[in-house]
Amino acid sequence: MGTYLKLFACGEVRAADVGGNGRLLTPVGVGSLREHAAIWRALRRANSRLCEVLLISEADRAHARLRGYIPIELQVWCWDPNGILARAMPVLRQRNLTFFDTDKVI
Repeated sequence: MGTYLKLFACGEVRAADVGGNGRLLTPVGVGSLREHAAIWRALRRANSRLCEVLLISEADRAHARLRGYIPIELQVWCWDPNGILARAMPVLRQRNLTFFDTDKVI
């Protein structure tokens, strides 16, 4: 990946600049908000527009808000023009499938 994307790291947190957007490469819950902020500063210096951070608890969200982050809730959705997944989606909704259970980009 490092041969075609600019990679960033601080502590345990890893990110890549994908078309001007910082995308996390580490699993949810790895690293600290301070490490993420260091990567975000480096991404801004490289002219990135945004950098994601995945917050999985209200305490994490509150802490991030105090640091100036703006949490955005993301809904799970899929593009299924042929209706192949139409039968599966109601079952997944019943099981409380969330953004954290999926790949961010499919």
